Amino acid sequence: MAETVTPTRIPFWRKVIDQAGVTPEVANYTYPGSGTKEDPYIISWIPNDPRDPMRFSKTAKWGITMLVAVSTLAVALASSAYSGGILQTMLAFGISQEVATLGISLFVLGFAIGPLVWAPMSELFGRQILFTVTYCLLTVFSAGCTGSKNPQTLIILRFFAGAFGSSPLTNAGGVIADMFSASERGLATTFFAVAPFLGPVLGPIIGGFLGEYAGWKWVVGFIAIFAGVVWIIGTLLIPETYAPVLLRRRAAKLHKMTGKVYVTHIDVQRGHVSIQQALKASLLRPWILLLREPIVLLLSVYMAIIYGTLYMLFGAFPIVFEGTRHWSQGITGLSFLGVMVGMLFAVMYSIWDNKRYLREVEKQGGFAAPEARLPPCLVGCVALPVGLFWFAWTNYPSIHWIVCILAGVPFGFGMVLVFLGVMNYLIDAYTIFAASVLAANSVLRSLCGAAFPLFTTYMYHNLGIHWASSVPAFLALACVPFPFLFYKYGAQIREKCKYAAESIAFVRKMLQAAAAQDESTDGEKIEEPEFDRTEAPAPHDVSSESGDEEAEEEPARRMYSRASRASTRTATSSHRRFEYEGNPYDIDRVNTRDSDFSIIAPGKPVAMRRVVSDLLISAGRRPSNNLSSLRNRRTNGSNPSQQRRHNSNKSIDGPDSIPTKGSSGSTTSSTVSPPPTSATSATSPPLSVSRSRRSAWELIKSGPIGRFGDWYTNTQHKRPYVTQLASSLIIYLAGDLKMKTTESVDGGERETVATAGYDPLRTLRHLTVGLVSSIPSYKWFMFLHHNFNYTSKFRSIFTKVAVQQAVFTPVFNTYFFSMQSLLAGATIEETWERLKLAVPNSIKNSVKLWPAVTAFSFMYIPPHFRSVFGGMIAVGWQTYLSWLNQKAAREVAAAEAAASSGVEISAVRTADDRISQAA
Repeated sequence: MAETVTPTRIPFWRKVIDQAGVTPEVANYTYPGSGTKEDPYIISWIPNDPRDPMRFSKTAKWGITMLVAVSTLAVALASSAYSGGILQTMLAFGISQEVATLGISLFVLGFAIGPLVWAPMSELFGRQILFTVTYCLLTVFSAGCTGSKNPQTLIILRFFAGAFGSSPLTNAGGVIADMFSASERGLATTFFAVAPFLGPVLGPIIGGFLGEYAGWKWVVGFIAIFAGVVWIIGTLLIPETYAPVLLRRRAAKLHKMTGKVYVTHIDVQRGHVSIQQALKASLLRPWILLLREPIVLLLSVYMAIIYGTLYMLFGAFPIVFEGTRHWSQGITGLSFLGVMVGMLFAVMYSIWDNKRYLREVEKQGGFAAPEARLPPCLVGCVALPVGLFWFAWTNYPSIHWIVCILAGVPFGFGMVLVFLGVMNYLIDAYTIFAASVLAANSVLRSLCGAAFPLFTTYMYHNLGIHWASSVPAFLALACVPFPFLFYKYGAQIREKCKYAAESIAFVRKMLQAAAAQDESTDGEKIEEPEFDRTEAPAPHDVSSESGDEEAEEEPARRMYSRASRASTRTATSSHRRFEYEGNPYDIDRVNTRDSDFSIIAPGKPVAMRRVVSDLLISAGRRPSNNLSSLRNRRTNGSNPSQQRRHNSNKSIDGPDSIPTKGSSGSTTSSTVSPPPTSATSATSPPLSVSRSRRSAWELIKSGPIGRFGDWYTNTQHKRPYVTQLASSLIIYLAGDLKMKTTESVDGGERETVATAGYDPLRTLRHLTVGLVSSIPSYKWFMFLHHNFNYTSKFRSIFTKVAVQQAVFTPVFNTYFFSMQSLLAGATIEETWERLKLAVPNSIKNSVKLWPAVTAFSFMYIPPHFRSVFGGMIAVGWQTYLSWLNQKAAREVAAAEAAASSGVEISAVRTADDRISQAA
């Protein structure tokens, strides 16, 4: 046991500006190792470490908790306060209500970025720097909204404000988990959980009065001022709390002071994780789990409907209370008080229900089934449609207003209960994959929250206030069976779901290892080193990768021992049984662990080898077999099964695989019979491959194109994103230059685009469109490469082509037309008219070309060349799309001119006919 030392007190202000926290005790402490590159010092928290966030004073902990709760409240409030000034925005810019509502929709759409980008970045760079930078940009973009001269600027700035404002929504819960132990965290997270629920209902109240009496600029100005004040206070008073980052800063400072080599015990256990690896897992795995796991899909759809309904009310309440009861904007905002009261009741009910859950945990020996999380959800799922139907059929002007407002109580009550119940059920059911599951849920929820307000006005005007209000009620009613279904049959369903079954099997193995170790250590006092108290029972805690069953037991025991010591979070803890945390509010705890990295970092646990291998393939990366020399010294030697696993991980849809780094550093491939590279052909003859099975790439490998391909492959391997961006620039530049020499025929009138002179702005627009879409396009092709692979190659290719046409083509064409139009300075209405004319016809006519191109690509083109190959084919196709876009613009202009001169003309029919003829 490490000796107890009296720490040097660190003032709070120094904790904010100095993340390393190197005191004389820290510098003079005896760490394991010798300080060399081969045997570095391994650092962790020393006893009574003053920089350990767990040892902050209660005043500091609660002050930081209040600040992060307010920061979350400010963002949630900003999403809905804008609704209070929509009427003034419409009058100021002369736009429709649907266009003005985009300010809410795009802000909420920005929330989808949080769990995909900010969560993994916080684990790489820390909470503090991420809060400072993103909240600053939230303030800047919100302030920019006040100076908007047109609706396009306002709406785009709102999107960026939401995107950067989503950072505290994702990471604030992690700050609380960094400071409070599991036994203390309940009250802190209860206080914090109120913020994201109260923000959206407080927004219309504040925004309504400001919009009515001060105008829309003061609404967005208030948001900017509020965010700015929170940003300044938070920057000055919120220190870094994420232990792995703090220890890395300490290791770097000690190295600078002494010249010795220091590493953290966390980096020793899991290895280094790059930004690319973290973002790859964060961006890809949520979609894989959403599409492959019915539990995730059904419950995410349920949550998306509820979340969308909440944001739909921001447009529905003004229609009901201003339109039929003739209330003012400010008074209409007060109608959300019913929803707020229901949310507060739900939080109190959850605190009471948590006692039941803890009793269930105790009854089950420390780990309750995930279905034990669902009883509050059963109550909430019934309360939701009750509240919505209540609101729908009591909003007659003849019925007292209080009856209609009270309908918000069961809605708010049910929404919070379902939200907390579903989130915790998903966390318990997917344990090691929980971060990705919650990210998928959050993205889908944000998409619906962005979409629902857009059709609210149309729906209420066409259906009437009663039936329109009943639509979300019927949707909620249709989803009522979901919680009951999972409560009764959840165990059987989870056994049939691949990743849920693997997660539960992993937890069971931990419990069995814990029981075995309890028996072997009964009555003995265990010496425990200090570990990072933010660790959880995550898969990366095991560094041994022995392949035989006998060797699995000891790593599992070591992993359990570390996890259980970390979960107790006390300096004097002794070995205890495994217990799963029973806090219903700690829905962000997965973001404080390393579950996002568990699938991509070295040193996966042997118990999860198959899941790791499968998801690595799904994420576009095969398992890595090269461990550092330090990690090799802490394992039982090399594992021959690793190479066998590498050779078995191959995709069936294409002839080649993604080039990866082998343990020797050379570029290799994960297929059994890779084509010979220039590096290997000098020392070994090419592999024997029959001509009937050789790919197109292999046939041209020996010529100049092949040498260029080798160079491109190496560049792609070292800098994949830079290579894709450069390729996209060249391809789109070629497309733009070709477009300038394209001749078009319009009713006998012949014009040559080239005669108009060179337009650098249009070239810049083309390059911007290409740059923005290059990385997503590349990721999309890699996603298709690693999914939808069946025994039948024909079925695989057919499925990939169908998914490409059904998903990528409409999304990309919509993006292309809208970006071209908006960058050219068109208004939102003009862009919408162009989309209605051009997109349907372009999708219909794309069937003539792209299915064949996609099938050829997946049959003969290596995966890392497919996006470039598609781009080369797209040069001509983009030329066609650009011409089609200009044609649609001319048709719209002609229709408007004819309408203004009194000539009767059907613009849509004329444009459709001419576009079809051109296609």
